[in-house]
Amino acid sequence: MKSKLLIPTILLSAFAPVADASTVIAFDDIFDSLPPAGFLGLRSFEFNYYSSQGITFDKLYLLFDGGTGNQAEELKGSNGDAYLVVNDASFSFFWGLTFASTISGIQFDIGLSASKTADFTTTAYLQGLQVAQQTFNHGDTDPIGGSWRTVSFSGVDFDSVDVVATNGTGAVIPGLPIVIPFNGYGIDNIQVVPEPSISLLSVFAIFAIVCRRKK
Repeated sequence: MKSKLLIPTILLSAFAPVADASTVIAFDDIFDSLPPAGFLGLRSFEFNYYSSQGITFDKLYLLFDGGTGNQAEELKGSNGDAYLVVNDASFSFFWGLTFASTISGIQFDIGLSASKTADFTTTAYLQGLQVAQQTFNHGDTDPIGGSWRTVSFSGVDFDSVDVVATNGTGAVIPGLPIVIPFNGYGIDNIQVVPEPSISLLSVFAIFAIVCRRKK
């Protein structure tokens, strides 16, 4: 009886949607295909756009094309001009990803526009339990452009990650006594490494062994 239950379980896991080793989300490739969001350079990004690849965002976001504006303090993406905008203060500037299957590594970039700073906490979870965490301060003192910082998790299995920004400071407009309040951060260049899984060849080999034993 155990072998009869094992085979379907293995087959189902093998065909489940997973992020493959080449999964890189940089947003530029889909930017022009998304509906405008009211302002130049903004697009509305659905949370399940990459669900076919086993990746789901926690809610709807906006994408911004940093190459469309003409303000010196604007941030451009770290991999192309477009990036995801995390600017909802009611959610404590929270951003999260959930994966359809366990992964073993992820890398992504967090960006702040000119003169802004914030404290960041990035956390990885497996079935709701924390398995890794990083805390750091990221800031950009240059009044031109902004900057990116790469964050990564590896060497541990997990199925979701999130980022929270706190203690954010705003940007000073060069030459003017004006400070723009902290209004969030950017996410770009998401690279996912799947957990090593049973290949289809291994599945069929197991199936053949079980069938031979039954004879």
